[in-house]
Amino acid sequence: RADGTGMRLVHKRSMDMEINGHEWWSWDGKTVWFDLQTPRSQVFWLAGMNVETGRQTRYRVERDWWSIHFNSSRDDTLFAGDGGDPSQVAYSTDGMWINLFRVQSAGTLAREKLVDMSRHNYVTGKAGVEPNVHITPDKKWVVFTGQFEPGQRHVYAAEIARR
Repeated sequence: RADGTGMRLVHKRSMDMEINGHEWWSWDGKTVWFDLQTPRSQVFWLAGMNVETGRQTRYRVERDWWSIHFNSSRDDTLFAGDGGDPSQVAYSTDGMWINLFRVQSAGTLAREKLVDMSRHNYVTGKAGVEPNVHITPDKKWVVFTGQFEPGQRHVYAAEIARR
């Protein structure tokens, strides 16, 4: 609430150097999702907390799967990530991808590499752009911004394969 009433802690740190951030709401407004690292730059999670029940969800994300931003489909069965270059918090050697993650029955994520972002400029302080992925409501596309040529920013869509 804008007036500050009803504030509550969504995630309490459990260790030194633990970080969470880049939060987003599920489509139904019941879950706050976020990037969680336990500790920073070492163990990566897509985490969420249902604001009605307090139930927490965590999906392990490998170092090369980490993204600057994540987003989810309306039913929270698909997640997308925009990757990151080797200078960012995951220090990934193969993280420059637009990724799709499918929730598996075992409570894990399966990764699909959608777009090679190795020619993209992630560094916003040096005229780059953060891709900031979104999944379309029909779950057919992942939409993102990209800068593959100096000074040329465009919006792209990667098709999601049907399963």
